[in-house]
Amino acid sequence: MKPIQKTSAKLLLFCGLLLLFSFPVHTSAATRPLKIQGLKSGVTTKSSINLSWTGQFNVSGYQIYRSYAYDGKYKKLKDVSPEMNAFCNRKLSAGREYYYKVRAYTITDNNIIYGKFSKIKKARTKMPFPQKAVIRIRANIRKNAGTNHPILATADANTPVSVICFTQDKSGNAWCYVSCKINNRTIKGYISQNLLQTQQKVAKQYGQVTAFRLNVRTGPSTSNPVIASLNHGQKVTILDQSKSLDDGSVWYLISFKQNGKTRKGYASSKYIKLI
Repeated sequence: MKPIQKTSAKLLLFCGLLLLFSFPVHTSAATRPLKIQGLKSGVTTKSSINLSWTGQFNVSGYQIYRSYAYDGKYKKLKDVSPEMNAFCNRKLSAGREYYYKVRAYTITDNNIIYGKFSKIKKARTKMPFPQKAVIRIRANIRKNAGTNHPILATADANTPVSVICFTQDKSGNAWCYVSCKINNRTIKGYISQNLLQTQQKVAKQYGQVTAFRLNVRTGPSTSNPVIASLNHGQKVTILDQSKSLDDGSVWYLISFKQNGKTRKGYASSKYIKLI
């Protein structure tokens, strides 16, 4: 009987092990990556911005997102390997402000688990040359680009400003980040670009449109909205001239007749011949 008992015991042990390993083994879910900390910008040039952040262990990589506006739409720029905790964004425009955020991710069983995005980091490329301007009319200077952001101060007409960089609001309208003196205080904030000008008074002159169709805008820049279009050969009165804050080109403040009414706006001097 002893040999039979030993055989039965071995059989029971084998069956027990078989039952144990026949059931699925549940493992704990993969840990979600932490929120990225320490996102900062380092050395910048006229065409590049360097970013870095605090790295994490046991992640599969990082994703860098960028927007042209503080509260605008963000698009993914690049995925970088887990060994990287820095990124250089190249081929940028000079004197522009960009907005970045970064998140980590983990890949497990063909599933991607994302961590939370970092805080938004704004960074600026260097200006090609110093930019000076004046405020055309009494205007608000805001905390960020867009009329939905808080007002920091209100500046009077003809207040001189230094333009630190260009940016845009979430709708794509052109804004500037400026520094100026208001009530003996230095204020840095954002103002709509069409409220600024580098203006030089000129004697009243007359001109004629040389382009097939010439757009007239609210300010001296192609980033300002179009308010009218003039036909080739149309005559205009030149009231003032300004330098564009974008590229230094000369724009005329003109008056013209349209539908029986006199209107005013800005047009590039390249397409107006003095007569």
